[in-house]
Amino acid sequence: MLCTLCAVCGLLLMVSIPAHACTCAGPTPTCSVFTQSPVIFRGRVSEITPLSPPSSQVKNLDGTTSSIGAPGKLKVQFEVAEVFRGNPGAEVTVFTEEQSSACGFPFKTGAEYIVFTYENKATGELSTSRCSNTHELDPAKEDPDVAWFRERAKLPSGATVFGSIFIPANRKPLPSSQISIKGTENHDVVPDENGKYSIAGLAAGQYTVSATAPSGFVTAGARTISVADRGCAEVDWPVFYDGHIGGRVTDRSGAPIAKLPMELSRRDANAWNGFSMVGLADTDVEGRFEFKEVPPGEYFLTANSLGPSPQRPYPRVYFPNADKIEIATGVQLGTSEKLSNVDMILPVAWKPVAVRARVVLNDGRPASHVEVIAYDLTALWSVEPATAETDENGQAMLTVYEGRAYYLTSLISGGIQQRCGGPLKFTAQNGMKLGTIRIEHNWGNCLAQLDPKFVPPR
Repeated sequence: MLCTLCAVCGLLLMVSIPAHACTCAGPTPTCSVFTQSPVIFRGRVSEITPLSPPSSQVKNLDGTTSSIGAPGKLKVQFEVAEVFRGNPGAEVTVFTEEQSSACGFPFKTGAEYIVFTYENKATGELSTSRCSNTHELDPAKEDPDVAWFRERAKLPSGATVFGSIFIPANRKPLPSSQISIKGTENHDVVPDENGKYSIAGLAAGQYTVSATAPSGFVTAGARTISVADRGCAEVDWPVFYDGHIGGRVTDRSGAPIAKLPMELSRRDANAWNGFSMVGLADTDVEGRFEFKEVPPGEYFLTANSLGPSPQRPYPRVYFPNADKIEIATGVQLGTSEKLSNVDMILPVAWKPVAVRARVVLNDGRPASHVEVIAYDLTALWSVEPATAETDENGQAMLTVYEGRAYYLTSLISGGIQQRCGGPLKFTAQNGMKLGTIRIEHNWGNCLAQLDPKFVPPR
């Protein structure tokens, strides 16, 4: 059982950092995961010891230093009351991540838990996380997992494979589907009116499970599972409409535009701009794109969705040729319909030109080896603006597009501090020399100053 989380490169010990949410796949029934845990026990926490890795010192722009360290772990000591799997002894040590954002489990000293572990094969250490079935026990209630382990030996022989087949968007069941299981035994079963199925009494071993969806729908391919005697496996089948929206993107000469990011969106009253993304795709060498498994409805298509960049000399264009999604034409898709001719023609590619800039520090000395960024005024959100690095004399040459208007900024970093210069507004012409940018602001985003509500940090 694995955690999926946003990685945090380093914890700044002297600075507050927002936590990133831990996301887990599950919940997973205990009857399917008990064979994956080398040690499962019921026990009380007797001691919790934080283990922090060594921190490193970094020098800031103002000459001060800061300590930077990676997230630590917790060493949790248990007094074992009951063993359900493995042989941990009367006391056992289990490790977990210190941060809940890294799926660390929030153990409390004196509390009792049922703990599902996984083992580090290299060190033999046992660990657990919020993504396991580990949980605190309520002394006033019978815990279903504890009860299952205590009764497992009395259960009839045989394994069970069960699950549901449904449309994820509305959890609508699809009882007219068929589930097949192949292995030591072969079975076919039709889900009930709620889309649920179950095959019990199977011999322990490995099986291949597949689902056949009704016409007009698609689902995942066959999966291989292993089940233990008196164990189970939950295999669910999300099913999607077999709708397709595709087409071709060319320039005005008819030449295909390859590797162009495309976005499919739909109206969403809860989104900040009234539209939410459904899917992303890139055009192939022939300029073709396709979005698959699209439900019926009205959609809006965007070409060059990431905005202009040094590799993509085009604006963002909404089908068929609008510059704003609010005035774009929607594409109507019927149930499991396949549209293959939603074609788009982009304007003539912009002409690249070179411009020069100079960056100095606040005291007037050349700012060498700092980043210079040119943001297109119509695409300040672009994920790939034009960038360059200054030389020893603070000089930089950027490739931008002729006639386009830009904001130029520069950025310098050191330790946990950032400083910026700009923005300098200009309209690109080949060979032009821009004014000098001074690194004079004690923050990292100089474009923030364009907002009249911007309040500089102290």
